[in-house]
Amino acid sequence: MKKNVLLTGQDAGRLEIYARQARLSALETALAGSRSQMLELLSQGAFHLVILDLASAPALGTDCAAEIRQASPIPVLALMERRALRREADCGADLILPLDRPANRVISYGVSLIHQYESDGDYWEDSSGGKFPIEQGDFFLDQWGHWAEVRQKTVRLTAVQCHLLAYFLQNQHRLLTHQELSSMLWCLDATSCWSMERLIWELRQKVEDDPEEPVYIRSVPDMGYRFFAENPQC
Repeated sequence: MKKNVLLTGQDAGRLEIYARQARLSALETALAGSRSQMLELLSQGAFHLVILDLASAPALGTDCAAEIRQASPIPVLALMERRALRREADCGADLILPLDRPANRVISYGVSLIHQYESDGDYWEDSSGGKFPIEQGDFFLDQWGHWAEVRQKTVRLTAVQCHLLAYFLQNQHRLLTHQELSSMLWCLDATSCWSMERLIWELRQKVEDDPEEPVYIRSVPDMGYRFFAENPQC
């Protein structure tokens, strides 16, 4: 069943950009240009997520997210100007992102909120964990969609590659031995299908500019690998 997302804000052009990206992620969308229209749509249909463009906060009201949360348990993602983020951090939304975040990343966070809520109903307490996107250095990783963006280059990943890259991103600079990596991936029941060396080689093909001279996934001879999320040459 497709998930329904309600996009609310006064900038119709910006909302349409989010809507197009949402449809690429197999989401159904509805747009509301005002607070009253948003509340009317919420009362008429079942939505799985609300995305609020609070750059138009004077019209919507910064308590808009809190009002939604009182009326419905669905997650709310708010977008704000960076200068307003700290001032309005307690607007009632489950997640607040800067308005200049690319649309594909905004939708990735939205999809993660939906999955997190549906998986255990406790997304409010665990919005920083689970399979939320990871942003570190040159990397943005969408763990639900199995894709990564590395210095503005988007690459598709297999489930195993995605799992491995997430582990690298969460353990930067630390020596990760072959044994630790194999144990971490054992839950996917995939270790019998490939060697660790081949998996690393395939991941390097996707994220490194020159897989023969890797700068992100660096080998430690006879021991394992260290991961660096930024290319020091850039």
